[in-house]
Amino acid sequence: MRKTFYILLAGSLALVTMVTAFFIFKAWYKPSVIDTSFSLIKMEVPDLIREADTIVIGSVEKKFPPYKGEIRGEREEDPIIDMVFSETIIKVERYLKNPQPEEEITIVTYGGEVGDIVVHVGAGADFEPGEKVLVFLIKRPQLKGKYEVCGMLQGKYSIKGEKAINKDSSRNTSLKLLEDEIERALKG
Repeated sequence: MRKTFYILLAGSLALVTMVTAFFIFKAWYKPSVIDTSFSLIKMEVPDLIREADTIVIGSVEKKFPPYKGEIRGEREEDPIIDMVFSETIIKVERYLKNPQPEEEITIVTYGGEVGDIVVHVGAGADFEPGEKVLVFLIKRPQLKGKYEVCGMLQGKYSIKGEKAINKDSSRNTSLKLLEDEIERALKG
């Protein structure tokens, strides 16, 4: 009887110790948060039109969970850096510049949360499933056939009715005016 009591007491103490250690660890542990703050090079719509490889209107079909990977700059001597990426599939409604055969394109954005690493890119373009968008896109060789948004947040507009809404509200305009500006620039 006494032996059973000591076994139960030892088991209870071990359990209390583990639970206490868990809560102490949970209170102490903080994920690695990387907040990328930098100055964007200001790009007006004519700059975005000129720099973009293609411009599309479409809908966000799917946004994949973030993943950790490596990327190198455009030059061979650029360092390889670890980064957190997210990929978004856009179902293309129409191409406004440089039509491609693909009906769906994949856009890579920077940032997200993977395990204990959180990367926040304040100037990044964010996408939500079902969202209708107009995006200025650049195809980078290191992204292996995928695109990134030209000018980061500056190159992505959410389409809401007849409005083209940018994360930078000073860029908000009507969709028709934006499309007309793109069309004029491409003709001229």
